[in-house]
Amino acid sequence: MALTLLGLATGVLAQSERSYDNATVIVTFIEGAGPLSETMQDLNDWLNDSGPYSEGGGITDCVGPLPYRVEAESDPYFDEIWGFRLIRLRFYDLQTNEEIVLDPFDSWVVDAIFECYFNQNVNNWYSNDYGQAEQFPVNDPLYVTGRQRNLQNANFGAAWAGNATGTPNVSIGIVDTGWENGTVFSFLGAHPDLNPKVIGELNFAGFPGIFNAADIDPLSHGTRVAGLAGAATNNGIGMAGSGYDSSLAIIKIGHFSNAAGTTGAFGFFSAFLGIFWAHTWFGCNIINVSSSYTVPPIFQFVGDFVLNWVTRGNLPGGSGLPPSLVVASAGITADGAATANVLRWPANRPQVMAVGGTNNVAGKFVNGELMEGFLPNSRLGAKVEASAAGAGLYSTENGNLISVFFFPGFYVGDLSGYTPVAGPGFPDPFFLNPDAFQGTSFAAPQVSGCAALLWAYATNPFDVPSLNLNPFNVANYVRGRVSRNTDMIQPTPAGRTSAVNTGRINAGRTVAYVDRILLPTQSVATARLGTTITGRVVLDRAYTTNQTVRISSSNNGLVRPTVTSVVVRAGQLQANVGLQIARAFNSALFPNARQKVEIYADFRGTRQVGQLYVVR
Repeated sequence: MALTLLGLATGVLAQSERSYDNATVIVTFIEGAGPLSETMQDLNDWLNDSGPYSEGGGITDCVGPLPYRVEAESDPYFDEIWGFRLIRLRFYDLQTNEEIVLDPFDSWVVDAIFECYFNQNVNNWYSNDYGQAEQFPVNDPLYVTGRQRNLQNANFGAAWAGNATGTPNVSIGIVDTGWENGTVFSFLGAHPDLNPKVIGELNFAGFPGIFNAADIDPLSHGTRVAGLAGAATNNGIGMAGSGYDSSLAIIKIGHFSNAAGTTGAFGFFSAFLGIFWAHTWFGCNIINVSSSYTVPPIFQFVGDFVLNWVTRGNLPGGSGLPPSLVVASAGITADGAATANVLRWPANRPQVMAVGGTNNVAGKFVNGELMEGFLPNSRLGAKVEASAAGAGLYSTENGNLISVFFFPGFYVGDLSGYTPVAGPGFPDPFFLNPDAFQGTSFAAPQVSGCAALLWAYATNPFDVPSLNLNPFNVANYVRGRVSRNTDMIQPTPAGRTSAVNTGRINAGRTVAYVDRILLPTQSVATARLGTTITGRVVLDRAYTTNQTVRISSSNNGLVRPTVTSVVVRAGQLQANVGLQIARAFNSALFPNARQKVEIYADFRGTRQVGQLYVVR
């Protein structure tokens, strides 16, 4: 078998932020070598000197006495169907039996254990072939080749690496223009990256049925939105979807993007019905609406009726079912327009999580700030709670020949089943609209996918104490954690985002076991050189034993923690941590005369980040 080292220790996995435990390896199965279940049993026998492979040399005889107990476990998401699986090593204190997070300097232990085991194992089912991977192993070509930088920028790989891969039991309702469902005019058939994920569909667009040959998605608007939210992931084809294993319910409310007809009553009432049935019929946990409408005051109560129905649960006006989380795009407008911060229905309503769009630029400036910024045409304002990439995207594309031949100026695909990047957003080969398919419509489904990962993670805990969430409180819990775990990005000109307190989503931080790092202020002046400020590390759940959280800084020379770890006492959620301003800096070298420092809290293989600006 071929062995690839995914991570030596949690501390080594800083870039992937979440590995879930101390050490993880990928074991590739050799046909005929025996069941993988036997492989795991043999490994644990050897680790504990308790089985046939301990004879003539167990772990103690081979590596020598270790100051901890070692256990191997197998990842439940990889089984014999795939022919390989993740194997994790956990280390426990011999005296207290508490789990230990290996220090990066102790990474030799992992190497020694596996090298020794392979050499000692008479029935050698492995080859001692090591290689390092920084992200969860996803084999979708567009992700592997780095062309889905929106997912990498937003740290989805780190979330997936820790088993926050969603579940089919969590569904995202796509209230949009349908999808490539395999009508008779489609050379693709039902899109192979969407078809396994779709659990049902309804049509409110006026045609007789969703499978009607004329029932197409001419601009691929809904097809793209569905792909960004939940394309089949790790299936070896096409793209990865942000929601990974989450299911999709397709509710068609129009044939074209509704952006062109936002004042039309038909579009509004179709959206009204779509939201209602996504919650009531399909029971969608998350409902994605990538369109917006100008609603006359006389109809405002109608819009609030359906939003209350799906979000209020067993409160007055609610459906009596556990609430859904409604995620809606903020919409686009001319940069600098008077309406630039004015949202439309449903994004403007308090029951809804509004999503802005970013330019999907990778990298950091010299002062540590992200280069990524808001799209100049994204509607923004205090109501926008989170953002995601709205440009430079890949997603699923329809293959309907009616679209190709009868809408050549609007059909923007290349007949591959996926829309590649060209210019700022989805390409327009006929150059009729250079901004075609750039906008918040495609930011919202990525936020929906992130929310779906957290929904599954919060309601199906692994080997940690349950969050004990009331089903009627999950939607609000997910909404709050997604929005407060965003990364600060560059503002738009003219201060349009001055009221915006959140930036681009960070999936790895969203599903961390440390819920947040509370700092007393966002900015600290270097006039306080040598002084100490106090922050707090807040876990997302209480444990029955003391828990150790490791603390570090992205720039130890500028801001250093006063301790390398803090202990959260049993039954408690938080502990204080001191941070010392270590030195001043040359403000001429940094934009805005400030330098960004990230404070890291590593716990159970996850990393939470507190963002601090040091100003001259």
